[in-house]
Amino acid sequence: MPIKKGLKRLPPLPRPRTKEEFVNMCWNFFRILPPTAAVCPTHVAPLDVVWSIYNQEKHTYVVVGSRGSGKTTCIALLQTLFALTFQDIEVCNTAAALRQSQRCYEEVKKFLFSPQGKVGQRIIPPYVDEKWSTLWATRVATGSTIFITTLTEKGTNAPHPQKLFIDEVELADNKRVIEEALSMPQSKGDAIRQVVFVSSWKKRGGFISQLIETYQKDVDAMVAFWCVFEAMKPIPDHAICEKAVRQLPDGTVISFAEVCRGRAHNAR
Repeated sequence: MPIKKGLKRLPPLPRPRTKEEFVNMCWNFFRILPPTAAVCPTHVAPLDVVWSIYNQEKHTYVVVGSRGSGKTTCIALLQTLFALTFQDIEVCNTAAALRQSQRCYEEVKKFLFSPQGKVGQRIIPPYVDEKWSTLWATRVATGSTIFITTLTEKGTNAPHPQKLFIDEVELADNKRVIEEALSMPQSKGDAIRQVVFVSSWKKRGGFISQLIETYQKDVDAMVAFWCVFEAMKPIPDHAICEKAVRQLPDGTVISFAEVCRGRAHNAR
């Protein structure tokens, strides 16, 4: 997608080379830090998943998280970073419901047009302009575009992005649409083809169950789970969190307060 006339071409921002540099970029640009601890057995810390996607370690990801655990925010963060640090690539978020796509668009706009970090406030503005942002496409000065579509045959027929994020795939109407979406992404230069399925797990035998079965043994795929325990933010007053407890399979009982203080079981 060519840059609209009037958008000054700028080189991509330097890419973080390590997880530590990635964390610093997320914080200094956006004042956001994906949770760093895997609390429950078999779960994966959101930071590990987000970094793996950005570092292009796998071609396919199935990310299963509870409602309110920051899945859409993480998608928007990745889309924003891909667009700012890669040149001339396309990133696409598609969701089963228009309102979910709109939520992701609002998150992307927040990162691009209202970055909370002091570094981001200084560096990002030259890369963006409200004139080049609509609900369906946001272009940045690197030549990259972030597309927002719906998970329908028409919505998955046009873009051919390098990075495809399918949000709340469990709500998809039919398997054919998902198969259509899988034909969308194409590698380009050093941006490899990636598909990221993201959803809460609503029912056994649904699309998430099928995706887990398909990809759990694929060496070029990652199936990752996280829940609200992994996504909690620290708060000053832990009184209410002391009463919310959970028993793990090994018999250990932990509270939300322990998670907030960083002393949770298996915290890294």
